[in-house]
Order: sequence, then structure tokens, then C-alpha cells
Amino acid sequence: MLGRRRLAALLGVSLAPTPLRADDFPARPVSLVVPFPPGTPGDMLARLVARSAATALGSQPILIENRTVANGVPAAAAVARAEPDGYTLLLATPAQVTVPAAILRTPNLDPARDLAPVAYLADMPMVLVVSAASTIGSLSDFVGQARDRRGALNYASTGVGTLSHLVMENLKLVAGIEVEHVPYRGNAAALTDLHAGQVQAAFVTTAVAAPMLGSGKFRALAVTGHGRALSLPDVPTLAEAGLPGAEVPLWAGIMAPAGLSRVVVRQLERAFDEAMASPDVRERSRLFGADPVGQGARALAEAVAADLAVWRRVAAATGLTMD
Repeated sequence: MLGRRRLAALLGVSLAPTPLRADDFPARPVSLVVPFPPGTPGDMLARLVARSAATALGSQPILIENRTVANGVPAAAAVARAEPDGYTLLLATPAQVTVPAAILRTPNLDPARDLAPVAYLADMPMVLVVSAASTIGSLSDFVGQARDRRGALNYASTGVGTLSHLVMENLKLVAGIEVEHVPYRGNAAALTDLHAGQVQAAFVTTAVAAPMLGSGKFRALAVTGHGRALSLPDVPTLAEAGLPGAEVPLWAGIMAPAGLSRVVVRQLERAFDEAMASPDVRERSRLFGADPVGQGARALAEAVAADLAVWRRVAAATGLTMD
């Protein structure tokens, strides 16, 4: 368990007493900065949850503001610099919060210092896939071939420093194997080469994987989280498939500028937790590759701390740094 002062730092709130009133929050629309383009799974999850949370808050809407430059990393920093009044929020994932803090030569923010966790919305797991024509039929096959054919296997990612890159680097560390990294500019080209056998494996989101697997062109080996993905219930976790310690829960949550009043944090926390408890939200979020969690600020603070430790370990072991 986290110490009281450490937890307060991760939550971005003060231990000093605060008034028990929320000063009529929200008195105007709330802005939710979303670091994904419109129509993508992260954007659709944000819009779905925002509508329900706004209803729980009262009469004011939660407006979506898509800021996608540089994978949303500058957007996260901008939210961290915003007034801590509850009117500027961030749909946060590791790609904007913990990964940059671990691998950037000059990080643009410190998650524990600059952002206040509000609500843990969902896990957004990835799945390790290979071509259906591959001789790799399981995770143990993949690890075994990597060991037997040292340096002969390679894997695709959507770019250096992306989650599809770092999740595999973490797997390599845990398994003690060497697999060559082949970065691409996006999923389309990577999956085309994976299907053609030019690369042997890739981690992709379950939202991307589900239709691919349904087509019969690809085979799923394992998912990244502690539990099985709701959209791929027959696919084992990395631990179930033989690699305990390689799992990395990939989360989506709501964060705010540090220093936000605990009263407002609680109001927002309740609203987003209520949204994630809605049967409609829970059912529809699965279509976006999101496995509903619906827990509060403490759970997100602990997820962020654990996540940051993983990516710092990966960065230190691989020597990965980026400007």
C-alpha cells in the first residue's frame, strides 16, 4: 500500500483541510482533452463516458477537445499547466503520461507532481498476434523459436517509443529473448507485412485485433493484462501462456491538473465511476476494445505508479531515450 503522503502526491492533492463545499461546481461546461483523432477507439470511449458523466454531474456538458499532435503528449502537458479548477480534464493513457516520463530525455511532465488522477475508466489491452500461416502456434512457440533461432525473428510496431514497441521490449526482458524490432508508421503497413510473413509478430489493440482474427488471417497468442480481454475471452493472458511478470495492464483514465480541490476530485470521481457503472456504457465500451474498470482516483494513482516503474525499467534495460 502507498504511504499517505506518497498517495497524496500521486493524487495531485494537498493533505491540508479543504472546504466541504464545491462552490457550485460545475458552473460552466467542462473540457475533456482527448489525445486521439475523432472516430478512434479512445475518442469513442471518451465521448461515451463524457455524456454519461455529464448527466451525473448535473446540467453542464463535458465537451470533447481532440488534440492529437505528437500522440497527445503536448496535450497532456497543456492540461497539467491548466488552472486546477476541474474545468480542464484529460483522457489519459500510458502513451501520454507514463511512457513519456520514462523515455523522454527531457520529460514534459512528472505524473505524480503535475497531474491529479480522478477516475480509472478501463483497461485497453493489447494482444500478441502472428500470421495464421506461421509455424508459431502459441506464446511458448514464439519464445522457443526466439531462443533456438537467436536473432532470426522480428516484430512490427507502430513506431519507436509506442506501446506496441515497449510492450514487446518488456516481454523480451522477462523472457530473456532477442527479437528484432521493425518500426512502421502505422498499423496498416505493419499488418500487411505480418500477414505476408515479412515480420513474425506484433502487439496490437484488441479493437484492431478482433476483426483481423475473425477474418482467419491472424492468430492470437496472448493478451497483455492481468485478466483476459472481454472481447477475446478465449485468448490467454501472458501469465497464463507461460510468462508471469510480462503482463502490463494498459489503462485509460481521467486526470486533471495537480492541486485540484479534493471536493471537486470527489465530484468528478463519482460522476465518472457512475458513468462506467452504467450497463449501456459498459456494454458499448467493449466495442472500442475497452474493458470497463470504473474505479476512482486511488486505483488510478496506483496504476500510474506501477506503470511508470515498468517503463522506466524497460527504458533503463534497453537504453531507450527520445527527444
